[in-house]
Amino acid sequence: MELKESRRLAAIAVKALEDKLATDISVIEIDEISPLGDYFVIA
Repeated sequence: MELKESRRLAAIAVKALEDKLATDISVIEIDEISPLGDYFVIA
C-alpha cells in the first residue's frame, strides 16, 4: 500500500475516533521501524 493511501486511512481513523468523542488521539508514523504498518493510531 502506498504511503499516501496509508496516510488517508489514518486520517479516516482519526475522524472516526473524533466522531466517537475519543480524546488524546495520536498518530505515530512507524513505516521505517515496522513491517506491519505505516501509521499507528492511538486514542
